[in-house]
Amino acid sequence: TQEVKEHEALPNTTNPDDWARISGKKGERIVFIRTLINEHAASGSAAGGKAMAVGVALHEGQMGLWNIVLNAAFCLSVIFLSLGAVVMWWVRRPAKAGRLAAPPVSAEVPLTRWVVLGAIVLSVSVPVLGITLVGVLVLDLIVLANLPILKRLVS
Repeated sequence: TQEVKEHEALPNTTNPDDWARISGKKGERIVFIRTLINEHAASGSAAGGKAMAVGVALHEGQMGLWNIVLNAAFCLSVIFLSLGAVVMWWVRRPAKAGRLAAPPVSAEVPLTRWVVLGAIVLSVSVPVLGITLVGVLVLDLIVLANLPILKRLVS
């Protein structure tokens, strides 16, 4: 096709030095390469590609200062949620347990079929979550049941 003919003289490389030589910017470091969208794609026929390009730009913080602040706030929230989980476990852990025991289950939060249904729906929609949950269940039922010392440590 026409596009292949136009670009067949370009080398098949990801080496930035080769592209600097080709572009005539020898000695300058190329730190950012972006994909150019042709007029056909810009007309709306490639909405998925545009959405992906916007998503990448948002992820990398290339949309301005507000985007960088939003990304930093998100990262800080993940850090504080992780630290908060450890603090909540530490406060609720059984006194003098001598093991990584889970806090006791509150009677006010029963395991309903809605929780199980939600876990199944999430496991089907996010397969990695499902695989992880099945792996933990297998670990709990097979490995920990046969190793009493390990079972006492984590239960």
